[in-house]
Amino acid sequence: MKKHRAESKKRAAMVTVLLILLVALLTLLLALCLAGQAGAADFSSIYNSYDQERRHLIEVVETQLNLLDTSSVAAYLQNLQAELREELGPFDLKQMVVAPEGRRQFDLPSLLRRLASGLTREITHNTRLLGQLVLLAVFSALLKALASALPNPGAAETAFILVFITLFYLSLQSFRTAVGLAEEAVESMVGFMHAILPLMLTMLAAVGGVTTATVFQPLLFITVNTVATLTKNLIFPLILLSAVLSAVGSLSKEFPLKQLGGVVRQWSIILLGLLFIIFFGVLTIKGAIAPVSDGLTLKTIKFFTGTFVPVIGGRMAEAVEVVAGGSMLIKNTIGTFGLLTVFFITALPVLKICAILLIFRAATAAMEPISDSRLVEVMVALSNGLALVLAGVLTVGLMFFLTLTTLINLGNVTAFIR
Repeated sequence: MKKHRAESKKRAAMVTVLLILLVALLTLLLALCLAGQAGAADFSSIYNSYDQERRHLIEVVETQLNLLDTSSVAAYLQNLQAELREELGPFDLKQMVVAPEGRRQFDLPSLLRRLASGLTREITHNTRLLGQLVLLAVFSALLKALASALPNPGAAETAFILVFITLFYLSLQSFRTAVGLAEEAVESMVGFMHAILPLMLTMLAAVGGVTTATVFQPLLFITVNTVATLTKNLIFPLILLSAVLSAVGSLSKEFPLKQLGGVVRQWSIILLGLLFIIFFGVLTIKGAIAPVSDGLTLKTIKFFTGTFVPVIGGRMAEAVEVVAGGSMLIKNTIGTFGLLTVFFITALPVLKICAILLIFRAATAAMEPISDSRLVEVMVALSNGLALVLAGVLTVGLMFFLTLTTLINLGNVTAFIR
């Protein structure tokens, strides 16, 4: 009997322990479920808040895009070469900003392949010039071999002068074509800068860089026009003059013009370098001061608005932030498109000039072992001048590229300080 009671108590104790464990387990499961629901509710609340802010930002950006006049850029792009328009694609700012999935993706390997293909095509197009130059060099070598057998060496010299004039004329025509391509590239870049700078400066002011936009508007237009004018009307003519003087000075010692050609060439290099240094210095100094002033001013205005304007002050400050953020998004998109446009405007004439330069170098290498040294000196002088023309186009393109990069960064610095 006692044994039976002891077993009953033992069973009752075990049942009690099991009930306690079961209740504890159910309580834990209930707590986990409630926590999960609370977490899901919090996550859903955060996501809904983010989605609402995103929709609000898109609405603000669309409103700004509808008010922004992009007709100048669109009109400029319509006047570009068909090859350039194909590379850039349509200028749909709304699609580029609001619908990024519809943008044209930038593929660097494909771009490099297209550039290499374009260079090969231009070289193939200029192979006729290479054949003509080499043929003239061979004819000059034959004249040189026959000169010793002729009783009158003056006749051979006269024939050589005719060959020299023909070769110089053909080479100078190609050189002048390259200079024309360089001048057209500079004009095209200036036209694009005139079209895109008002848009960039407007959006820079909308971001909060009012002082920066005010300072840069006259400065940029003056520097862009100065760079274009000096490059087209002074530097390129000096390069052409130096090449002609050096080439003519190679004909005979009676025409001591090679040193004068070298001096003119050095002056063109110095002017190009000074132009770049002054341009970059002004851009850097002005760009380092104005954004700080804008950022501090806007930060102060935002603080006083949110602190001292009752009820709606905080909302007004948030609205200013949203508008500035949308403006910065638009500005950076326009700036990125501008960088690509400047790159392609520079790249296509550079490929054509590079092709002519490579033809000149190849002709010089082929002529050196067989022809008169005076013909080789002519080709060397023209090749050096053409390389300087190429450097001039690249320098101007780099200046405008840095201008757009600076404008993109100025708005970002202002926003960071704000």
